[in-house]
Amino acid sequence: MKKRFILLTTICLIAFGSNAKDIEIPEVIKKSFVQKFPTAHNAKWDGDSESHYEVGFVLDGKDKIAVFLPDGTFKEIETEIKISELPKRVTKSVNRKFPLAKISFALKIQRSNNTTVYELEVDTGIEEIDVTIDALGFEVD
Repeated sequence: MKKRFILLTTICLIAFGSNAKDIEIPEVIKKSFVQKFPTAHNAKWDGDSESHYEVGFVLDGKDKIAVFLPDGTFKEIETEIKISELPKRVTKSVNRKFPLAKISFALKIQRSNNTTVYELEVDTGIEEIDVTIDALGFEVD
């Protein structure tokens, strides 16, 4: 997951930091983004017309990634957070399921249905596992 976040950021920087061909973003998605995040800046787009579009941007001093469907519908926003910012129920749930593991990376994901989940990279010492947990500590998809 951390690799995914870094990869997306790198792709955005390469695509928009150079004279590479820009991705064609439908106006309906651009309009939806501006309406949802009017004070966002440094927007860098990625995606395709068949599944979704992602935009990396800065809002309130934090790097974020928003996901939009091809029709312009907002799906979710991802924000990297410190491990110490995780709700206690989330960390307790991880500690119960993986007692000797360490959380190495965390994203707070706020979905369009007003739910918040946390996508975590858990290092068990043998492998890194991606786990998504809701604010109550239950594992979700």
